[in-house]
Amino acid sequence: MSCNGCRVLRKGCSENCILRPCLQWIDSPESQGHATVFVAKFFGRAGLMSFISSVPPNQRPSLFQSLLFEACGRTVKPVNGAVGLLWTGNWHLCQAAVQTVLRGGALRSIPEFLGGAVLTPPDLDEASEAEATCSDMFKLSHHQDPNPKYDCLLFDVDDTLYPLKSGLSAECTKNIIEYMINKLGMEEDKAPEMCVQLYKDYGTTMAGLKAIGYDFDYDDYHSFVHGQLPYEILKPDPIFKKILQSLPIRKVIFSNANKEHIANVLGRLGLEDCFEGVVCFETLNPLNKTDIPDAKAALELNGSKSSTIRSTVTDFINDSCETNAEFPKTPIVCKPFEDAFELALKIAKINPQRTLFFDDSIRNLQTAKLMGLHTVWVGHSNLTKGVDYALESIHNIKEALPELCEAIEKIEDIHFLEKVAIETSA
Repeated sequence: MSCNGCRVLRKGCSENCILRPCLQWIDSPESQGHATVFVAKFFGRAGLMSFISSVPPNQRPSLFQSLLFEACGRTVKPVNGAVGLLWTGNWHLCQAAVQTVLRGGALRSIPEFLGGAVLTPPDLDEASEAEATCSDMFKLSHHQDPNPKYDCLLFDVDDTLYPLKSGLSAECTKNIIEYMINKLGMEEDKAPEMCVQLYKDYGTTMAGLKAIGYDFDYDDYHSFVHGQLPYEILKPDPIFKKILQSLPIRKVIFSNANKEHIANVLGRLGLEDCFEGVVCFETLNPLNKTDIPDAKAALELNGSKSSTIRSTVTDFINDSCETNAEFPKTPIVCKPFEDAFELALKIAKINPQRTLFFDDSIRNLQTAKLMGLHTVWVGHSNLTKGVDYALESIHNIKEALPELCEAIEKIEDIHFLEKVAIETSA
């Protein structure tokens, strides 16, 4: 008689069927059928049979169980799957998902686990929406395992995910200076010095230009500055991609850049599917300011009043050199200022005490440290104030943070997840 797996797959079955022993750990015939259909849809019917036939007969039941848990975990948490749920203390969600599949229920991704999305301020009308994805999950509490030291890795983009020596940032600076001269009418011999000074005073030259009264469109600025960049100088980074995929905890981007630039960089590096979300310029500076949580407070912190343009560029540079000079405020929210971090942490639902922040800017890191984050200075080998770790290259992340590697090794020791962790990819 045909086994319940072959029956639902509508394939021939025999006494030597390789699928039959894989299902014997599941109690009911109906559940065996549901599990087979779900795994076959996720990995493909041919893929499922190939996986099973590639291991010794005594390992096939465990392998099928691994495939089922990974398929459920990857459906609920697309970026890191079952391993990520285990590491972050949410294994109960994976177990509940498996039970739902065995009963014939449907699964969907938990919103906060969706990969690659630009994070936006939460809609208050949807704040009470359940995070569960099936009937069992509605009954489960959302608690975090207190044991892991970190549950999130927060990354800057430029000169962090790729090295400064690539030259992309230098090209960006050239474009900013050109914009200041050609679009804003700034004196050619003053623009470079002004560009550097505004960056030092405001975190970004763009924020500084707005502060001293220049009126320009955000999208026009980004299009000019980033639209002409030679992104082709960035090459795929399979080494770092593999490292990221081996770390089963949340990974989020936090950059002052606009979302299109970030997407272009991640795409060139081959990392576009390695992050759960992106906190970017548009996230912190939406067209409708009321879209930001506590928008009024944010505006008060960062300043929203326009300033009259300084009479000359020299006036501003001279004022900046004064020790007690009071700078005009900018309407733009950006690193390295605390209001930007506060909004980013709130929007991305990040616990700073359990987050590692990677950035090439020491000012950004020092603010992050004040906000309670653990900090990693990328592109440098010497520790300084406000820095917990220093990495010459982002590729050194495992060597510099051995506790993450130890956690991964412990997870990979679990038999029913080991095979899937090796054979599947996000």
